[in-house]
Amino acid sequence: MSRKEELVLPADKIAVIEEFFPGDGAYALNGDIRSARVGYKIIDSVLRKISVIHPHGKPFIPKTGMIVLAVVNTVKEDIAFVDVLADKDGKLFSGKYSGVVHLSQASHTYIKNLEEAFKPGDIIIAKILSHKTPPLQLSTKHPTLGVVAAACSKCGELLVRKDSTTLVCPRCGNIEKRKLASNYMIKTRIV
Repeated sequence: MSRKEELVLPADKIAVIEEFFPGDGAYALNGDIRSARVGYKIIDSVLRKISVIHPHGKPFIPKTGMIVLAVVNTVKEDIAFVDVLADKDGKLFSGKYSGVVHLSQASHTYIKNLEEAFKPGDIIIAKILSHKTPPLQLSTKHPTLGVVAAACSKCGELLVRKDSTTLVCPRCGNIEKRKLASNYMIKTRIV
């Protein structure tokens, strides 16, 4: 039978080795069992095991190969900085993660600079190439990846898709180019 105990911090002594075995989130040091993370101490009296679980369950963090949703912050000639928010299904990550899309990873077709592909405020879907060192390295090369929602740079209205790279503002008629995902959220309603 398991029971949840008090909140503990990393390196807190949570038991002695004579009483329990260290489980997930715990380790033995000099005869003591200590917490390896912030979390709740869990005692399994049947298996004689003590563990520490994250206070909100297992943290959900971005990993290499995942498809993620992000918001573009800053766009320079050869790099775009983004906030990575959630996985492709909309499940939010535990914490804040920043990412970058390099010019070479923006599109499978040639673009001169990233200002032709993204604008600040765009919502993109991207693939994580590497999560080993921050910021996350992202790619939008695949046709299913790229901008999925964008606002007009002139009036702020949500843009609608005209063709594979062109968006039109239904309010002011402004035309803008982006590296669009094949499933951009709004198809054209303009004749």
